Formats: sequence, structure tokens, C-alpha cells
Amino acid sequence: MSDHIQQIQAQYNAIEDRILLKLNTQEGYEASAWITRRFLALLLPALHGEHPQTGESILTPQQLKNWAQRDDEQSESGSETDLSDEAFDQAYESPPSSKNLIGPEPVLLSKITFRGLDGDQPKMALEPEKGPGLELGYDPKVVQVLLHLLEKAIEKSDWEEPLQPADQSLYH
Repeated sequence: MSDHIQQIQAQYNAIEDRILLKLNTQEGYEASAWITRRFLALLLPALHGEHPQTGESILTPQQLKNWAQRDDEQSESGSETDLSDEAFDQAYESPPSSKNLIGPEPVLLSKITFRGLDGDQPKMALEPEKGPGLELGYDPKVVQVLLHLLEKAIEKSDWEEPLQPADQSLYH
């Protein structure tokens, strides 16, 4: 997606036991996707710069240096993302006459693909098993916002609690 994100939201849905990620763009496109607990286990390491399966750094040392430099430049220029809680507590608003970017219903995300890691504008594609997904810039600003949104959604879930095996006495 070459369009800039206008608004993004992640909310835990207890009925679905999933996080619903919704976004709309400056060009009036809208997309929504489900993030499961399993997919989140892949996504969080990737947002922290680690390959989800190998644990290796996704970016080279030079790219990490460039990230830090870009982040510093954004801070100095005042274009830094406002990460105050008030900025994230606003209700999601669908753009007027929005166009579906990946379909009318949320897609179930299952894989992450990185593109252009050796270039100036790396991308992270969050994709379902089949069909189109979301392609986001893999840069400090986007990563920071996604981490903050996911952290807030996880707080509302019970996903931080370890799963306890069922009481075996119930089955005897």
C-alpha cells in the first residue's frame, strides 16, 4: 500500500478472542484484519526487529543505524508520532465513502513477509493464508505505533495469563 495511513486502531474482541486491527488511508481506503494469539507471537518479535522463527536481526547493523537516525530526525523536526494515551482513545471513524482495500470483512492474518529490506523503504506484509493482506512501512514510526496499539489491546485480553490445563478430575 503506497497510501499513507490516516487512522489505525487495534481492539481486543472477547467474543472472537482476537484483536481487530482496522486502518484507513488518506486516499479513503479501509481495511481490517484479525490478529490471533498465535499470529501475535509471530508479529511481536518482528516489531522488535527479530525474525519470528530464527530470532536473528531482521535489519543489518547499518539499517538499524539508519532507523535510529530517522527516528532522531523525526523527533527533532517535530513530526514525531504523538503517543499520548489521548491520541489512541479516539473512536475509529470510517472515512466517508470508503473503499475496501482487502474486502468488506476482516481477513485472518497468518503470515508475515518482509519486502525491500535492502532498500530505503522496507515493507512488512501482514497476510492471510490466501488473498490480499496489509502492507505497511517497516520503519520506526509505524513499528512504534503498532507496538503501542497492540500493548493496549493485550492489556484488555487475558492473553498475558498462562494457559492452565483443565482440572483432570472432571474427566474421570
